[in-house]
Amino acid sequence: MREHRGDGHVAVLAAEGIDGLEAHALRDAGDGSGSVVAPHRGWTDEEWTAARERLTARGLVRADGLTDEGARLRDHIERRTDELAAAPYAVADADELATLDGWLRPIARGLVPAPVPHPNPVGAPAP
Repeated sequence: MREHRGDGHVAVLAAEGIDGLEAHALRDAGDGSGSVVAPHRGWTDEEWTAARERLTARGLVRADGLTDEGARLRDHIERRTDELAAAPYAVADADELATLDGWLRPIARGLVPAPVPHPNPVGAPAP
């Protein structure tokens, strides 16, 4: 279900003309997450700078963070992503979701190295 949400997120970003690196640069302008994300993504400093410059040219970011338009776009992207991700949850009741969680959480914990550093680019909580 997380991958389903991720696919919807990519679709919304693409529909808004935001590429992968621009998505990270846009988020960084809003929350300063670039220092956590950048070391794990493989883009050069020059590529990060170019992405930020493209976002600046679109009026989405400025030197001190997001513009009002950039903040509105980020909110739209997250809201629309959540809307697209809701369909699988809408057909399950609370007991079914709890059962699914009971099956999947132990698998997920086994796949993720512990402890997951915090903050992190996927929103995992602090240990």
